[in-house]
Amino acid sequence: MWGSFSYNGLVEMRKFGLLILLICICCSQDDNFHSSSKEIVKNEPDYYVLDPIVGHIHKSNAKRYYVWPEHKDGHLVLKTNNLGFRRDTDTFTGKHDKIRILFTGDSQIDGVVNNSESCCTILENLLNQAVNDIRYEVINSGVGYYYPHNYLGIIKKYLYLAPDFFIVTFYGGNNFLKTCAFIGCQRSDNHKYKAKLQEVQSFNPGGLGQGLNQIYYFKFFPESQKISLKAVMDDFHSIKEICDFNNIKLIVLLLPSIIEIEWYTDWLRLNKCKELLNLTNADLQINMKLLDELSVLLNSDKIEYLNLYNYLKSKDRKLFWNEDYHLNDYGHQILAETLFAKYKDIFFRVSKPEKK
Repeated sequence: MWGSFSYNGLVEMRKFGLLILLICICCSQDDNFHSSSKEIVKNEPDYYVLDPIVGHIHKSNAKRYYVWPEHKDGHLVLKTNNLGFRRDTDTFTGKHDKIRILFTGDSQIDGVVNNSESCCTILENLLNQAVNDIRYEVINSGVGYYYPHNYLGIIKKYLYLAPDFFIVTFYGGNNFLKTCAFIGCQRSDNHKYKAKLQEVQSFNPGGLGQGLNQIYYFKFFPESQKISLKAVMDDFHSIKEICDFNNIKLIVLLLPSIIEIEWYTDWLRLNKCKELLNLTNADLQINMKLLDELSVLLNSDKIEYLNLYNYLKSKDRKLFWNEDYHLNDYGHQILAETLFAKYKDIFFRVSKPEKK
């Protein structure tokens, strides 16, 4: 069944996602984890289903059609395969003679792009075009509203697919805040605090949900930064243990937001947001500072990581959609090309698997 959506329909969904982040319910972590997924599935039953391990995943064989003026075709088709992955072909348990890369992340990786334009599809094509004797399969298990505890669930759920690599994309624009909602960090009951967020949301929901809300929260609750960092690393440590035990190579990508990468592409709206939220230039560095601190912790835990900031900054074309601040088709292309250039030698060193 096709789901047909205008851009306004997507905005309403993003507003719902923002409400989940604003709540930060003071319940147990398990309650927060599953209750947020239940709300997501309740509001978007055409695209998500509940999962006891991951929280929520994509519905199998789902399709959405979006009118999208910024895209060269004027529209986007988002669809999933037999296992709910953002992929045009089905995924089978047996790897046969393929090297399998399981790729995950939140909506930035899930993608506001056609499947053929996804960084996962492009990386798969680059790898297969580069070698003749080994075939590669890059599975996109990214799903909207995800954060590290979901990424932990992904590797647990899909161990049966026997991936050779697990690539986790940590989005610096909101994954720290989502983690705070999960663990029940301090929240504000101040009316003015919420009123300002709602005002920004009225004209730039993408900017708020994809970075500014997190900055604004940590500006007022700086003590929650360390709490969130610890919880994030707890999940990454658990992911690493699973990967090490199963001989899976773990790679973590740190993805900054449009705020750090190309503020200038929508500077009028962003400057208005900055003024309304009373953010200083120093405040605007909070998300990047947290990513830098996460880099140190990942390095200490001997987890392979790549901070994408220097690879994305100052490109000749826009990398994010102005409408909702997700990576655009060119952004996905640059991400795939960066991964290929950086890690191709590691991908190529994996032994050819036996056919099964």
